[in-house]
Amino acid sequence: MPVADRLTAVLLVVCLALGTLAYREWQTPAPELAAPEPDAPALAEQAWEPLATPPTPPLASYEEIAARPLFREDRRPEPPPERSPRNVTQALAQQPPLKLEGTAVTPERRVALLRDTRTNEVTRVAAGHQLQGWQVDQVGQGWVELSAQGRSMRLVMERPGSKPQAGAAPGPVIGPGSRTIRGGGRVRNLPLGN
Repeated sequence: MPVADRLTAVLLVVCLALGTLAYREWQTPAPELAAPEPDAPALAEQAWEPLATPPTPPLASYEEIAARPLFREDRRPEPPPERSPRNVTQALAQQPPLKLEGTAVTPERRVALLRDTRTNEVTRVAAGHQLQGWQVDQVGQGWVELSAQGRSMRLVMERPGSKPQAGAAPGPVIGPGSRTIRGGGRVRNLPLGN
């Protein structure tokens, strides 16, 4: 008899033996469970009573957890930025976040409206005023000159139909005869004097 036939015969006998055992297990009745103790219902009721929730700790106890950044390897808080004069000088060396919204030039007074592009607040200034660390040097028809830390710059007002300055966002132009300032900004008046 070849080996394959012997193996088939052995597997058939094993399958029949396992089938017989499974049939006997299935046909055998389950053993009777012992009757429950008379105090068992009372114990079951006591076990299922809801537990009181522990009090919630105050939010102040979570400050240390909140102070540790999740996405930093060392889980240490960010160090505060340095506030050295060099950082202030570097910040002033950049262009101020101001946009010239309008000018009013009369023989008695020269006034400019500058919008802070971060807060959308409009401020009225004249020559000699300080705004965000920049000194207003001169106000002309459609332009204003600012200086800070030995550096000067000229902001020019956008005209209707002209191309906006590089990096400047388009905005309303306040010119002669205009009485409204659009954009929802609040106007802050600085004392101008005479």
